[in-house]
Amino acid sequence: MAHRLSYIDAKGEIPKPLVVDHLCRNRRCVNPAHMEIVDIRTNVMRGEGAGAKHSRKTHCKHGHELAGDNLRINNIGHRVCKRCQAKTQAAYEARKAKK
Repeated sequence: MAHRLSYIDAKGEIPKPLVVDHLCRNRRCVNPAHMEIVDIRTNVMRGEGAGAKHSRKTHCKHGHELAGDNLRINNIGHRVCKRCQAKTQAAYEARKAKK
């Protein structure tokens, strides 16, 4: 919380729904010049966590673009490659037919 006190001392209050983003990516840093006030979503998306990394992906692990007609959002909000999903479904149906 030292970074918050440093920011408040140098630049003033932090509006309630906003948070301090460390532009230098060093969470121990207390230099107000290295901080910016942003909403929580922006702060998370700028980070290196799993959610931020996945949201920046433009292609699935097989190289298909995650956009347009090839993109589906599943019931828990994850992006799904329709081409890979169709391939997986076809393989499942083939295994099921062999039984």
